[in-house]
Amino acid sequence: MKRIILNLAYFIVLTVFPGKAAAQVLYVVNSASGTAGQYNSNTGTPINSSFISGLGNAQDIAISGNNLYVADNSGNVGAYNATTGASLFSISIGSGLTPQGIAISGNNLFVSANNNTVGLYDATTGALINSNFITSGLSDPRGIVSSGNNLFVCNYSSGTVGQYNATSGASINNNFISVLWAPSDLAIYDNTLFVSVENNVAAYNITTGSLISSSFVSGNLGLASGLAVSGNSLFVAAQSLNTIGEYDAVSGATVNSSLVTGLSSPTGIAISSVPEPSAVSLCVVGLGGLAMMRRRRS
Repeated sequence: MKRIILNLAYFIVLTVFPGKAAAQVLYVVNSASGTAGQYNSNTGTPINSSFISGLGNAQDIAISGNNLYVADNSGNVGAYNATTGASLFSISIGSGLTPQGIAISGNNLFVSANNNTVGLYDATTGALINSNFITSGLSDPRGIVSSGNNLFVCNYSSGTVGQYNATSGASINNNFISVLWAPSDLAIYDNTLFVSVENNVAAYNITTGSLISSSFVSGNLGLASGLAVSGNSLFVAAQSLNTIGEYDAVSGATVNSSLVTGLSSPTGIAISSVPEPSAVSLCVVGLGGLAMMRRRRS
């Protein structure tokens, strides 16, 4: 019996933690159709292409735990249940303003707006903390990403990426990265900061800002508008091609340039892991077997 249980445990390890990452849910916002869809991150297969509908001109999307946040040009950031799509609450960032990028760090929700500000909100309640959390050096701010106590913001008009203190909003370096052409989104892998720049994705050292590659991912990206990283995969939204492509986050090599197709002007991506039912079942069986062995021993 002991040998059987050990073999079962070994099988569980191989199955639950295989070489390829378990399937995840890829959330994509479509600015033209006003929807947010769900897709399998391994296959690109639609789970629910209209998971959330009735959005305005959706600009960006972010996820934290089981909360999904969507920014659209109606001036709101909506919070939704990432499992059911049910609306939780809505944040109005101000009359005439458009949220253009969102990022979450802990309970902090950062929102870049078209009045050259980054506002800070409570991610759990939507309460306003500081509508002018960052103002220095911004010029049509778009994508935002956090890393530790650093917040990076890309400026579409000035072609820069600024670095800020994520706790105070103080500027660390307004021109952490410069001489870019219309940067629109950011993502992080290890010590690399990815920046979507028109039809390319550039890579920079996240500590120094030094250039690693101006064309880390290149080719026909059809206006790279949204980025997301999971494991060793970099996902890129090609807005004019209506696709999501998958690339190796280490080398930039193409995995599948048309992982998801049939979209409607995709502008933002978020990704969240989900438990595999088979893996969960095997874990239950394995734990039950180990408990039985313990009882027999005692």
